[in-house]
Amino acid sequence: MIDKYCVLINNDVLEGNWSNDYRYGKPPTHWSGSYAILKQWYASLCSRVKYGQCWVFAGVMCSVMRLLGIPCRVVTNFQSAHDTNQNLIIDNYYDEYGIKDKATRDSIWNFHVWVEGWMRRPDLADDGRYDGWQVLDATPQEKSEAHTYDTMTKYANILSPLSDYVGMQESTPVNGQDVNLKLVLNSDSIAARKLFININVQAMRYTGKPVANIQNQVVEKELLPGKDLIIPILVPYSTYNKRMVHCESMNFSALITDLQNEDNIYLGSKCVVLKDPPMTIRVSDEVRVNQEMTVEVAFTNPVNEILRDCTLTLSGTGLFKWEEIARLPDLMPNKKLHVKMSTVPYKSGEKTLLVDFDCASFRDIKTSCIVHVNP
Repeated sequence: MIDKYCVLINNDVLEGNWSNDYRYGKPPTHWSGSYAILKQWYASLCSRVKYGQCWVFAGVMCSVMRLLGIPCRVVTNFQSAHDTNQNLIIDNYYDEYGIKDKATRDSIWNFHVWVEGWMRRPDLADDGRYDGWQVLDATPQEKSEAHTYDTMTKYANILSPLSDYVGMQESTPVNGQDVNLKLVLNSDSIAARKLFININVQAMRYTGKPVANIQNQVVEKELLPGKDLIIPILVPYSTYNKRMVHCESMNFSALITDLQNEDNIYLGSKCVVLKDPPMTIRVSDEVRVNQEMTVEVAFTNPVNEILRDCTLTLSGTGLFKWEEIARLPDLMPNKKLHVKMSTVPYKSGEKTLLVDFDCASFRDIKTSCIVHVNP
């Protein structure tokens, strides 16, 4: 029965889309909750809502299960391994320049989101030993061969032989600023070594798939015995901005060849996720049901270019009956945007106000705050 709800979500309620073409709907990053999706689905006579990805599928699935009275929670797994052939090995391929191959089917996602529901499992055992939290993944993806419950795919999400990489989290620079990174090489040799180093930077989707090449850097250096060799890597915003509009992270890779023994080749890589530029919200000092509430949003253009096609979307259960979307004028370089909007809360209690700023250069910058609505 629960599997039918997964199929309902990913076949009938939401349409998945992992491309950069969202012209016939809204990009998955636009959604701030399940309410707007389910309302659109109902209002359109149950036509699939466009578009969703893993966190959207999981959020809608969780909402539907809770509506049915099933205890449910959303689970996010960072550095989530996706093993397409179920051998519990993640195969990654780099060419001779250190560029990651686009054709690789195995990948490590920055994150993957699914749902856990608490339920009895008399189909597995009569003594209740398997009752409890059950993994349910509403995201359309590959199934494990000959496994009724798709166990191997989910096992591969959380375990990988690359145990020193899966689960790591990186510090992140702000989108709109130059990205600075350092490649550090350690020497355990008693002699100096001449190295030929290919450094590559690629724009990546959160699914671990490369989208575009950002820059290449080739250097020859000498690594002295017992010393660290530090090579700075600079990626200017002007170099990466167009490539990163629909991407979530950068992959830095360094392919190192020992020129004194060309059979010695080393590869290092690091994934860097960019933070969104900051945005602030202020609401009325006292908020009451059926009384107008004021919301002020401030955002500063962090780059030396005009931000075009700007929109601001406000939503929140109990605060807005539908998404409030404001189309904004172009924002000049380094200028601050102030937007004031109002709404009339219709439910009391602790509510979450969600704000989404979108433009041609930065897609779906989000922030939120808690609003205490008095009766």
